Amino acid sequence: MTATHSLIVVFIACLLLTTVSVQATEKIWGQWQNSLKPKGEPAGEIALAVGGETDYVIVIPAQPTTQEQKAAEELQKWIGQMTGADYEIVSDAVAAIPTEISVGRTNRLATANLAVAKQDLGNEGYAIALKGKRLFLIGGKKRGPIYAAFAFMEEDLGLRWYTRTDVNRILRRPTVQVKIVPRSYVPPLEIRDPFWWDAFDATWSLRNRTNAPSAAVPEEWGGHINYALFVHSFNQLIPPSQYKQEHPEYFGPNQPCLTNPDVLRIVTENTLRILRENPNAELISVSQNDGGGYCTCPKCQALDQAEGSHAGTLIKFVNQVADAVREEFPNVKVSTLAYTYTAILPKTVRPRDNIAIRLCTDTCMWWRPFVSVADDKGPIPLEWPYWDMVDDPEKLSFKGFLDDWSAVHDTIHIWDYVINFSHYLAPMPNMDVIRDNIRYFVDHNVKGIITNANYQTTGSERSFMRAWVTAKLLWDPSRDVWELMQDFIWGYYGKAAPAIVEYNQLLRSLPEKYDMTKVGGIRYPMDSEFLSPQFLADAEAIFARAMHLAENEEIRRRVELAHLPITYVKLARGQDFYGEGYLEAIDQFEQTCRSFGITRLSEHFTLKQRLDEFREKVRVQRELKLLRDEVTVIPLPNEWRFATDPDNVGVSEGWFRDSFDDGRWAVLRNDLGMKGWEAQGFPNYDGFGWYRQDFDLPADPGRKYVYLYFGAVDEEAWIYLNGEPAYEHTCQSTGMTPEQIWDTPFFGKARDDLKFGQKNHLAVRVHDQAMMGGVWKPVYVVASDRDLDVALLTALTEKP
Repeated sequence: MTATHSLIVVFIACLLLTTVSVQATEKIWGQWQNSLKPKGEPAGEIALAVGGETDYVIVIPAQPTTQEQKAAEELQKWIGQMTGADYEIVSDAVAAIPTEISVGRTNRLATANLAVAKQDLGNEGYAIALKGKRLFLIGGKKRGPIYAAFAFMEEDLGLRWYTRTDVNRILRRPTVQVKIVPRSYVPPLEIRDPFWWDAFDATWSLRNRTNAPSAAVPEEWGGHINYALFVHSFNQLIPPSQYKQEHPEYFGPNQPCLTNPDVLRIVTENTLRILRENPNAELISVSQNDGGGYCTCPKCQALDQAEGSHAGTLIKFVNQVADAVREEFPNVKVSTLAYTYTAILPKTVRPRDNIAIRLCTDTCMWWRPFVSVADDKGPIPLEWPYWDMVDDPEKLSFKGFLDDWSAVHDTIHIWDYVINFSHYLAPMPNMDVIRDNIRYFVDHNVKGIITNANYQTTGSERSFMRAWVTAKLLWDPSRDVWELMQDFIWGYYGKAAPAIVEYNQLLRSLPEKYDMTKVGGIRYPMDSEFLSPQFLADAEAIFARAMHLAENEEIRRRVELAHLPITYVKLARGQDFYGEGYLEAIDQFEQTCRSFGITRLSEHFTLKQRLDEFREKVRVQRELKLLRDEVTVIPLPNEWRFATDPDNVGVSEGWFRDSFDDGRWAVLRNDLGMKGWEAQGFPNYDGFGWYRQDFDLPADPGRKYVYLYFGAVDEEAWIYLNGEPAYEHTCQSTGMTPEQIWDTPFFGKARDDLKFGQKNHLAVRVHDQAMMGGVWKPVYVVASDRDLDVALLTALTEKP
């Protein structure tokens, strides 16, 4: 058999494998099909162009709105490109002809006697109608005319705008005969925000009918959902840097005191000022900072206890701000969060009607990202620290939260979570869950949805397709997600599409093969069971076929980008898993990512930081072989005495001194996994806390360097040895954020501070703003003949 014959056999085998896979779906594609094709009986057919010529003109009102003008120009551009014909834009002041495309509220529409012309299309709805050969594109008050134009081009003509980089599907068709299905549509969601970086483009947003605040569509084209402040806004409305030193009573550990009248006055004044500076604003967020740390002063505590929810203080506070907003800005809504500790509906306090409640899916999607809201049976982890006022936490569920809020309030917005925030490139088979959740939310009267994904960089896992498909589902939740996915794949990947379809089917099959409730939450690791060696091998074979099928360099580049998640998983598993050429593969991966403009691989770490982690592990593995005989590792006791320090008096009162009496302090452990002080008897406490212990050291091993190593402290730590300050690990000293520092190991050189052959005393002052809190990983003394870094210390203290 010749080499040519071999290639032909391989090619046919690829197609046969793909065909078998495709036939497993309800609808066999085999080529691009219009997943958005309108349903219903056609009212007639028009010849939009014949042989590159047209009889049609585009008619707009004599005094068109900017949206009507834009709609006409988009039609002229794109159907002109498709047919090669010239479509003149004319005023409705000229004499009518039978072959017209009427855009907006023209006098043609006024005399056509169409029932749909009287329909309320809101701000963004559209209608398409036919009378004789005259086509009518009608839209609501804002973006409606533009959406009518794009609906006609997408749904009737099959034009596509898949990516923000102008990857379109505009096939040249000199003759276009199109059957017109009369219809009207008003989107059920007032906020449609696929929160992907690739969707943060005004032109893409306009074409794909999203209205995300991060996609700044100009006001003359209908604008976008305009927030004066977006989310987590308390620190902007009452900045601690401006007020906390003189007025510590204004603040809890991480949130303002919501029963303090001065706080209310300052927040209200700043809210109104910001709205005056943003005349186009439709919403302003008056909402808790991220994390916990709510105020526990007697007034706040009493109100929350009476309401059975920490949302009691929040909603009462925001209601008063909303009353002031209504007086000056009656068309603006105040957005606040039902998130972490504010998820539970208060017993009696109800939001004003000019408030939007943004309910977050943290209580389900953080823990079980592959289970839809409708199917989620919980539980919410009982160590979750915000259920202190609930008699039976096991009965809590996100569905219950949504039912409760929607029963008493008309404006519910959802913040959903749809990506692995620790690994932006992680393969994530959750498109069916995204569809199911959007449908569930809309069925439960939700008015707005944000699907929180990679908002920081392009190029995350299938991000172009995921953004486009999500946009279509947010516009019309009844759409079939798999047909939308195939629409994108066949339109975007050219001749490589059959293999990419097969890869997506492989991903979709994983939840049927594995228990996806056990992957470890939305930040699941890259050695999760479903990312098996067999899955990786199957994916590699499919992408090899895709690259073989690709017809040009551009399609090969698209396949290469789609393949990056598989390479990432293998690199993240380490050198032993990857095999020979690991460091060279990291270098090539980094170069490829940079060529696509990828700047981050996780929410908190850049591309370089994450890949340097991979490289560092190779160095550590190499050096560990030489170090084992040159170090002494001494684990410290995992049991500590503990006390909270809400007034921050521990330093001045000498809680770090050897002689201080901690006999009445609580006993906590640091070897229970992610269970800090909040899970060991101090729920909902955020602020300062102290850990103390005495420990004996053996005789000096005689090594040159001695380190005191901490696996992790949540969040900031000040270390005292034998009654004296030793070192600190704080946001200020490290430059890290609380989101980075809480699980970062650290150490200090301690030869001069420790007493070998004697008893030692260790005290740790901890400050925590939110969640967990405290020393939550073991502590070690390490002695070495060589100077070590944190990576080597971490490896030396881990169990072999």
